[in-house]
Amino acid sequence: MTKFSIGIDLGGSHITAALVDQNGRIKARKKIYFTKAPNGKQGLRLIAQLVRSTLYALRSTPTGLGLACPGSVDSERGIVLADSPNLIGWKGTKVKQELEKALKIPVFIDNDANLAAWGEKCWGAGKGARNLICLTLGTGVGGGIIIDNKIYRGSHFYAAEIGHMFIVSGANLLGDPNIP
Repeated sequence: MTKFSIGIDLGGSHITAALVDQNGRIKARKKIYFTKAPNGKQGLRLIAQLVRSTLYALRSTPTGLGLACPGSVDSERGIVLADSPNLIGWKGTKVKQELEKALKIPVFIDNDANLAAWGEKCWGAGKGARNLICLTLGTGVGGGIIIDNKIYRGSHFYAAEIGHMFIVSGANLLGDPNIP
């Protein structure tokens, strides 16, 4: 019997669910769009509904669910650490805990660009590479780094999140009262 997993891409304008076999082939895909991104509680409800509707025709339970989320994500605890510019109201959302409770399957969550980098390493242009950098462009700008076949997340889960840097011309970064 073929084993399946579910991949979820959470974005600022959509949520996509894909049913994927053990060889990385997408067997089914559903997407919902919105004009205003849902907060954490609303988003989890939408994800659970989308997963259930994607699984409707499947006659077996998936092995797990992987969720790609923009911004800072504690992948070890399964919690969104901070709102990202395109997803407000997710800070502190216990995604792993809540989705496992609702769907009764194991859940893994990580930053979307980290998972894009991992996908490229396993199935795409970086297949076979021990080290790579992946830049993502969508509603936001992100990056993922793979070093020695492991995702590099940094000390606070912000590694390679280049789209979250604010650059202000003439900014007073040193606190000098003579600089506007």
